[in-house]
Amino acid sequence: MTVVVPWAMKTADDARYGYPRTTQEDHYVGHEQGGTPNHFVAMNLQGQITVVELPGGNL
Repeated sequence: MTVVVPWAMKTADDARYGYPRTTQEDHYVGHEQGGTPNHFVAMNLQGQITVVELPGGNL
């Protein structure tokens, strides 16, 4: 049971959220140019977190 339950939970999370875990958000963080928010992409790959910021506005 101690092996099956974590495996089942991970498999269910993979089916629901995909792998690697990713999310995308648009937010104003204070250094935008123009009225467009910055776009952020965050990825969690085996505990290593990567965040990419794409600037808002026309550059």
